[in-house]
Amino acid sequence: FQRQARLFRRMSQTYARIEKLFRRQLPPLRENNQESIKLLTERLRNLGKQSQNIQKTLTNESERNDEDREVCFAFITFNYQSQQERVLHLYRKSMNAAYRYCRQHQYLRFQGRALKVFRAPEPSTLLWENVDFSHAARFFRKFLGALFSVCVFLAGMFIIMRAKVLGSGSSIMQ
Repeated sequence: FQRQARLFRRMSQTYARIEKLFRRQLPPLRENNQESIKLLTERLRNLGKQSQNIQKTLTNESERNDEDREVCFAFITFNYQSQQERVLHLYRKSMNAAYRYCRQHQYLRFQGRALKVFRAPEPSTLLWENVDFSHAARFFRKFLGALFSVCVFLAGMFIIMRAKVLGSGSSIMQ
């Protein structure tokens, strides 16, 4: 849905640019405006094709059964605090990957798959648009963020060291 919204936004921006070109030079269209209009109409065709592909994907997803869809995670609510505490106690070691895959009892698994259970964040702090991302996608985004941070840190260190070297070199010559 987010991809579709971005696509529709780009299409409406392209329509607006075409309208603007037509209003600016309505009687005799200049050559460069005609070329711009051709490029923009070609872009609109491509965006229309992308829109159709997204619509097909959404239609295919809507026709799938819930059993066929992959589950990333689930939120569970309890009627009583004691129920929540009992479940959290049963799954207290589920954060440890080695325990989860090797030692987790069969009755604590879901369709034979080990579960990782933890207290959910408050709904107001949850980023709902990120819920659909897989674990690999979230890991990749975190990795890129960390890599960018390290690059900025190293660049800052390089600039500071370079400034000190240049500063000490000019004081020696004087």
